[in-house]
Amino acid sequence: MKKIKMNYKMLLIISFLGISCSSDDSNDSNISAEIFGKWKISSSIYGGNTENLDQCELLETFEFFENNKLDIKEYDQIGNNTNCTEVGGNTLLDYSVVNNVLIYTNPTGGYSGGEFTMKFYIRELSNQNLKLELFYEIDGYGQEGNVPASEIWISNWTKVN
Repeated sequence: MKKIKMNYKMLLIISFLGISCSSDDSNDSNISAEIFGKWKISSSIYGGNTENLDQCELLETFEFFENNKLDIKEYDQIGNNTNCTEVGGNTLLDYSVVNNVLIYTNPTGGYSGGEFTMKFYIRELSNQNLKLELFYEIDGYGQEGNVPASEIWISNWTKVN
């Protein structure tokens, strides 16, 4: 009888360990599903200071597709033109979401054709709001790894579709 009780206790312990150590991949799947669609920037904090976004910066969008591609649209005033013009290429970037971290990369999108990678903590994600905190960047301009506290960028986005 003592042996049966001991085996039963071991079975319970192993069962609890198996449940508590199970993978949380479903959480990443939920985040990926919620992030699909187009997001428009609404506010930005850089190095702890709120940025005053101009009319062109407020047009910036991230559009996440189900095939793990990301389309980023940025705008700027070119020359004496007061209208906002889309800048940058029409390159779709690869992205992934792992452990509440958004990673997007372009192997040849950095300075002089080098790697371009950014990593963001997903601080908030709901049906209408997305809050990202940049903590890692490789861009070929000298920023190669963890972002110093004085350069951390926190951006808030609103879903547009």
